[in-house]
Amino acid sequence: MPHDHAVRRAHPGNLGCQAYVVHQDPEQPMVLRFFEIYDDEDALKAHGDYPHFTKYAVDKAAPALADRSHELTAVLDF
Repeated sequence: MPHDHAVRRAHPGNLGCQAYVVHQDPEQPMVLRFFEIYDDEDALKAHGDYPHFTKYAVDKAAPALADRSHELTAVLDF
């Protein structure tokens, strides 16, 4: 998949989310990884309150997942 198709801008109403990137494991196509970039912790917390997050991630996607985990990291500024 071309890079410009893999990088998606956040939903216009989801202020504070700069972008997210979806990765698919080529050897395990059912394994997807989502990398999201937020302005700060407040923006990340607000993301969980958006109606589209509840509708799609919580109500539809999460129940279908075999495993779900998340890690918080910091962007390094070199």
